[in-house]
Amino acid sequence: MPVYVFACPVCGRFEQSFGQTVSKLISSGEVAALSKFALAQANESDGKLDDAARLYSELAKLNSATVTAETANLRLAKVYEKQGKKKEAVDMLRGAADSEDILGKHPVSPGAFVPIREQLGTLLLEMGQPTEAQREFEAALKIYPGRFRGLYGAAQAAELAGDNQGASRYYTKLAAQTSKAGGSRDELNHVREFLSAQAKAADSHGVASTRE
Repeated sequence: MPVYVFACPVCGRFEQSFGQTVSKLISSGEVAALSKFALAQANESDGKLDDAARLYSELAKLNSATVTAETANLRLAKVYEKQGKKKEAVDMLRGAADSEDILGKHPVSPGAFVPIREQLGTLLLEMGQPTEAQREFEAALKIYPGRFRGLYGAAQAAELAGDNQGASRYYTKLAAQTSKAGGSRDELNHVREFLSAQAKAADSHGVASTRE
């Protein structure tokens, strides 16, 4: 098989620029920060939560360009949650959420984007604090309106808190937003069931009022 070689007039310049970038990363400690973050993630996956928490705490103090304090603290909150330290996790997530409200998601933050206030709301629901959770979901919706998880979380929290009016409002928005979705997703089934029950209750109340 023949081998084709193409000349590249800018390769020398590219190699020089790439080498300078790598040198700057190494000298600034960014590579070390990334390596420590990878080790922390490995420890977290292996269940070595104390080691993971220590590394994430160190990274938060470093607050490097590649692994920001916000990113490290967010992972640390997840570790606290796994350790059963719910209050510490809430405090950490609330601080990270306050920063995200102002700055937005850091461009190099790993993973799919889920607003931190949504994560905080979910944790508060798990802790049996639906009223607090509803506040966090509603705050997230003001910045990221229309997100399925935000609307469903706010509706679920309102329902558990006994705020049927609020729950109905958010479930109705979800129903309208997903009107063309014909799947059997558990959340969508619950939306339909709740709104159906509310409609039946309203009809029963109307009939009773007419009889009176």
